[in-house]
Amino acid sequence: MSSGARYGEADYWDKRYSEATTSFDWYFNYHSVVTDLLAKYDRKDIKILNIGCGNSTFAEFLVRDGYKDVTNVDISPVVIKKMEEQYHEMLPTVKWITMDTRQLSFESESFDVVFDKGTLDAILCGSNSFVNAKKMNSEVSRVLKPGGTYLVMTYGDPESRILHFEDPAFDWIVTAKEVKSSDEDRKEASIYHCYFMEKN
Repeated sequence: MSSGARYGEADYWDKRYSEATTSFDWYFNYHSVVTDLLAKYDRKDIKILNIGCGNSTFAEFLVRDGYKDVTNVDISPVVIKKMEEQYHEMLPTVKWITMDTRQLSFESESFDVVFDKGTLDAILCGSNSFVNAKKMNSEVSRVLKPGGTYLVMTYGDPESRILHFEDPAFDWIVTAKEVKSSDEDRKEASIYHCYFMEKN
């Protein structure tokens, strides 16, 4: 099985994070699209959920921008333990929880914003990918407040991704946007995609 196919397996992520020595942000950094999205709320007390957080610096930048109520979840207990140890003093208001995004334990309509950077892509590399993608999106829809936004950052273009968001089971207004990210190793820009789902 290739490493790409293993992105959908929990044990792959435990092994990867147990060996990781530095943080890693998939696709592009925090400031590429997130600051514009959050600016529409015009307040800092919104509740934010970051699913499949990994060892990204996302939470750190959110707190630097004044957002204190940030919850990060990941299926890997290894990375959650590492992030708690790294940030418990620096980010005391931020929560780190081991949790499967297909079965969130939060109450319905708990969050104003939900972020996903690469988690849907990982799920789509695993077995029963479409079923599991719908489970995750269903849970996100459940915990998102009416008027809230679900932002998915992915390498998948609309042809391969939009069907997961325009599912009739969800009452979402969907907007797609291309984002260029500079790849320092290859010295060229990479094209990624952002999908903004606003819940009615």
